[in-house]
Amino acid sequence: MHDNSLNFTFPLEYVSFQVSMVSTGRMVQSIPAHAHGRGCYEIHYIRHGSGTVVIDGVPRRVGQNTLYTTGPSILHEQIPDPSDPMVESCIYLRVFPDFEKTECGSSHACRRKDPKRASFLTPFLEQAFWMGQDTQQVLPLFDTIFQELEQKKPGYRPFLSALFQQLIVCIARNYLEPEAYHPVPENGFEDASGDSSLSLIVEEAFLNEYRTITLERLARRIHLSPRQTERLIRQYYNSTFLKKRTEARIGAASVLLKTTELPVGEIAEMTGYSSSEHFSYAFKTHTGMSAREFRRKSSSEAGPHSLSENVF
Repeated sequence: MHDNSLNFTFPLEYVSFQVSMVSTGRMVQSIPAHAHGRGCYEIHYIRHGSGTVVIDGVPRRVGQNTLYTTGPSILHEQIPDPSDPMVESCIYLRVFPDFEKTECGSSHACRRKDPKRASFLTPFLEQAFWMGQDTQQVLPLFDTIFQELEQKKPGYRPFLSALFQQLIVCIARNYLEPEAYHPVPENGFEDASGDSSLSLIVEEAFLNEYRTITLERLARRIHLSPRQTERLIRQYYNSTFLKKRTEARIGAASVLLKTTELPVGEIAEMTGYSSSEHFSYAFKTHTGMSAREFRRKSSSEAGPHSLSENVF
């Protein structure tokens, strides 16, 4: 199941959550390195199978019952094991602070409710990355969410709201487990505004269409002008369209260099470069090494003891 057309909003304490995509299925291909924009989070749950998740350049083994969250600016790459590829359930959402209206004379102003108040949500909102074994039984919640979305029985929307709330509560409780791996970036939660469906469209374009996507085509897809689209990318990612596309292409090329024996020239063509020379320059500029050096380094590090022995 993969539904990227959702626009489902629900409240929890002082935050509104907007779900744009849910999916579940076997991961048969690697997903190149990518990062989410401001206020955007992706919740990943490994039902079974195994693989490697590379978080900001650090590889970590994952297996059955691994739960992890990737938030704003966390660069992550997913590599399934060929012999036992992971089956993942995933929810993409965006968080918005709730606002309260205050009256000042004849004018009205919006004042943000204090997001620093003590709350069980604080760890989730302030940590842009978390990984560990699920201890709160999120799998039945995922199953019921997917069932409700498929069947759409009467009353499914309020039921889904309650299910999504329970899911976030369970995830927040998982954050308190002492064995979990959870660095705390300073900019995990941001005052984000806008529509999460736009950020999802932008991310999927870079992730899946890095070879052919243009600024004009992306602008038409989200019904904005090219200038507005460039501004949106700067707002979400503190980057430009060309930089994001280059990151996506180099990320895809890195996966191909690590997982195939394809010639460098063929990889250059597959990732949208007009020549091997252009690709080689872009790859070395981005990674600090040539494509052939990267392939040799990846091959030498691919042994069974190159990663942490812990499987989250």
